Amino acid sequence: MAHDTNCPPTELKEALRYAQNKSLSVIVESDVNAHHYILASSDENDRREILCEFITENELHVVNKGHEPTFITASRTEVLDVTMLTTNILKNIENWKVDQDESLSDHRYISFQFETDLSQPIQYRNRNKTNFDKYPES
Repeated sequence: MAHDTNCPPTELKEALRYAQNKSLSVIVESDVNAHHYILASSDENDRREILCEFITENELHVVNKGHEPTFITASRTEVLDVTMLTTNILKNIENWKVDQDESLSDHRYISFQFETDLSQPIQYRNRNKTNFDKYPES
């Protein structure tokens, strides 16, 4: 969400509307360029209210943990990167963190685990589909 464009962009609004109509789960990882105390920002800007309204209207949840800056330059550090997701997968996100590894950017990597309840499929042979003509008689 570039600082000189609409927050949020029309494309994101349309994607979320599509996902809601199809009952799809959504994870949004974004450089929101919104400063707000709920994001652990050091100050606030005009985009903060627009972003909060967007999050509320779309029933998204911010899963950032802690106050670790996601944006670091020589002159400042800030939390600008936000992970948002739909309610139905809130329980699936674990170990969200700002990675300390070098990213070759002024933004840090964000990492998290997405846990699922899917078990391994049970494999079996369907005897009804066996072509007995291929087997020799005994």
